[in-house]
Amino acid sequence: MISRLAKMFPGDPKDHLKTTQLDSIPEPENTDVIFSTFSMVLSLITMVIRNKYVAWASMYCAMVAISTERYTAADKASIYTLFAFSIMSLVSTYTIEVMYVAGVLFGK
Repeated sequence: MISRLAKMFPGDPKDHLKTTQLDSIPEPENTDVIFSTFSMVLSLITMVIRNKYVAWASMYCAMVAISTERYTAADKASIYTLFAFSIMSLVSTYTIEVMYVAGVLFGK
């Protein structure tokens, strides 16, 4: 039984001669740029086609990018711009409905 376990686990932590060394620790992929770029593209698409679902997807991507991105003082302007574009795309999609409802309620 013991010889079977020894074959399953190749390194012995008690004996430094039998340990296996790692080459390098893989670093996680940088997904922050992906979400911020995707949010900016979705915001611009929303401004053109005025689709609510695309606007909410843009807002979601912006929130993920803001919460996961490591940024310096110089990058704060791009973060604020990204968030502003997401909000403007949501406002532009809902403005038409608000104006219609206001016209129905208060119009002649």
